Amino acid sequence: MVFKTGFMNTFLGLYGNRLKEEFPDFLPAEDRAMPGEEDVLRTFSSEWLSYDWNNKVYWNLTAKEMFKCMRFLIDLENRPVKDQLVLEVGIGIGGIADYMAKHEKCELVGFDLGYSVDVAYKHFSKQKFLHIVQASVFSFAIQRGNI
Repeated sequence: MVFKTGFMNTFLGLYGNRLKEEFPDFLPAEDRAMPGEEDVLRTFSSEWLSYDWNNKVYWNLTAKEMFKCMRFLIDLENRPVKDQLVLEVGIGIGGIADYMAKHEKCELVGFDLGYSVDVAYKHFSKQKFLHIVQASVFSFAIQRGNI
């Protein structure tokens, strides 16, 4: 996260002194949110807090059907990602990212602004080639000069 959030303020209130002791170079986010990001974090995130990963059902499809559709849409038959670094923006609860990293044998970095990454992390954090990041991809890219 690049900008301050209520959650971050609560976390710093509880653990700020310990962070200063154990990580003296740690600097919490101070930037302002991109237009609309605070609203997205506040509203869209709350929708995902009641969802959990189910490896049998993905929306109204079976997980197997969802992955088959995803492979078709991305055209993985003609554009394989094996041994590539893949970025997924909007990782949500992480099911597709986990599938990609495992079955397509790629290293995947999944960004999401919302708290759905908590579910992704709960289920998939032990996945060696899947990196879950809660952050603003826009701010991340701007800071690095990519936008």
